[in-house]
Amino acid sequence: RFAALDTSRPLASSCPNGMVFFSRGLLEHLSFDQVCYFGAHEIAHTELRHYATRMRRRSDLQQSVPMAGAALRMRLDQAAVVAVRHQEEFEADHQAALWLGLELARGALGALAELCRKLSPETLTMPSHPSFPERLSRVQTGPPDLLAYCYTLLG
Repeated sequence: RFAALDTSRPLASSCPNGMVFFSRGLLEHLSFDQVCYFGAHEIAHTELRHYATRMRRRSDLQQSVPMAGAALRMRLDQAAVVAVRHQEEFEADHQAALWLGLELARGALGALAELCRKLSPETLTMPSHPSFPERLSRVQTGPPDLLAYCYTLLG
């Protein structure tokens, strides 16, 4: 099922039950095909069981990192949370591109990046999503190795 949210902020979101929401800002400014790509991206989150596996994936990642002092352990735990969320976004981008085509995926991600720059630049730095340039570079190849990516987040 699909529903609209009355906000000018461009976004799409899904719930564990498969419900997909599109904002007015997304629907008013993107083409039908681009909106379909983001619908496929959100459906991919459900199909790939991201909500059901998030905690296990994070726990597995945290256990694979060597033990460290309290301050470093806190940084590692935070990086693990972000790495898993980013991994989910990379996976959903890639799956939607497999379903609908790489050209559409790149165009939709580029259009959303531009729209965010214009309408809600604060969304460009949300930690729950990787940057648009990184998403564009990974949409074809798929997600990186999770542990290696976690270490890149630590700098």
